[in-house]
Amino acid sequence: MKRFALENQERIVIPAIIGCFFILIMICLTDIIPFSVVNEDINNARGILGGVGVEGLSAIFAIVISLTLMAVQFASQEYTHRIMDIHIKSLIFWSLIVIYTGSLLYNVFMLGMLEEPVNSKYVEVSMLLTALCLILLIPYFFFTMLRLRPESVISRLLTKIDVDYLNSLKGLIKEATIKSESDRMLPIIEIIEKSIINGDASTARFGLDEINGCYLRYLTEENEAYVSPYFLNHILGVGRAAIIAANDDSMLHVLRIFSGEGIQTITKRMDRSTKMVLENIGIIGFKVLKDYDAATQQLADSLRGMLRAIMGVNNCNEEILTQIFALYRNALDELFALKKERMISYMLNSFSGLLDLMVENKRYEMIGRTTELLERTGVKAVSFDVRDAIHQSVQSLHKIGISFAKDASALDSPEVAVNIAESTIDYLLKIEGETLKYKSRSKEFDVIINEIEYAKKDIEKYIEKGVDFSDLWGG
Repeated sequence: MKRFALENQERIVIPAIIGCFFILIMICLTDIIPFSVVNEDINNARGILGGVGVEGLSAIFAIVISLTLMAVQFASQEYTHRIMDIHIKSLIFWSLIVIYTGSLLYNVFMLGMLEEPVNSKYVEVSMLLTALCLILLIPYFFFTMLRLRPESVISRLLTKIDVDYLNSLKGLIKEATIKSESDRMLPIIEIIEKSIINGDASTARFGLDEINGCYLRYLTEENEAYVSPYFLNHILGVGRAAIIAANDDSMLHVLRIFSGEGIQTITKRMDRSTKMVLENIGIIGFKVLKDYDAATQQLADSLRGMLRAIMGVNNCNEEILTQIFALYRNALDELFALKKERMISYMLNSFSGLLDLMVENKRYEMIGRTTELLERTGVKAVSFDVRDAIHQSVQSLHKIGISFAKDASALDSPEVAVNIAESTIDYLLKIEGETLKYKSRSKEFDVIINEIEYAKKDIEKYIEKGVDFSDLWGG
């Protein structure tokens, strides 16, 4: 929806209708048409002016205004009191008030001056004004119903957040002194949070998407320091409200938005914003691990998407990479404590699926962190007896080790490749050592030990073939 679509339609439709009737009234008064649709009978004229022009319009006007104000009041209570303000200030509302009031005054005035012989053109004007009043009800109801929709209110309120307003926050964000009455985002957040409580998922999604679009549209390197905290903290507040309301859909959408923002800020090299996004993902993500598997999966998908984005950026900030892997590590620790085996497997798959890309893009620092995480997870999986996770860790380490041991000579840094392959063997040995402690638990642990032995020997087989580095360094 375009932000000014409703207002633009009003500015076109209302003047067009009024303009058409103004032309008809001018034609009627100037006697351009040689015939009349009204006779000169005074009783007939009195019936039109009094019965239709005064009594009829008064009754219709009272009913219409009462019903619409009741609807507006209900919508205001349901979402935000600003709906009433927006309606009262709208063009269609005041057009209806002015046209109806003017028509009533005209009919009353003409009724008081009515005498024989009756000038039919003044009665015809009354009929045209009555028709205008009735026809104007069509766009009035149409625009009012559209304006009562929370999506329209959100779009209207969001137009108040512009470059000048955001620049005015520069000092206030640092001092954390934005007053609630001057915060233009709060009415929008209020509507979204009430939508979440009422189970209105479509409105909540629309509001979040509009805020997200506004944030990315105005975010630049120059204003990152105050624009990112302003928008991201508000979105975080919506996420917390979704958790309190136990609204799965909104939790997921907040995490998706953070994921998209993280990918955008990584691509644009806005490290400050990326760090804030990761902090917010951690705050929301760790509160959903216990009860909301779908949100937990979205947490994993968000981290995976950001890792994929990092691969497309040269010289990525090490702090961001550390932050992402710390979130993976802490999330896995929490999932082990909660005994959520299916979510542990999903989390492992989320970054293990990027192994081929890591190798292809020669992201050795990322692979090193991944192997450490796999070793830590494998050891923890043994102690918690989560066997699928053990197999996944061993298989992923085997995949990494064999990739670098087998193709070391073809890579830019063969020595680094061999070191990675050797480190995977060390990590496999640590998992094997932990497995031997709990060997008596089950015969399946024998299978795991055999799997580790096979992986280790397979990697060693290629390392033992040796790599001659002398031609690479002139030795």
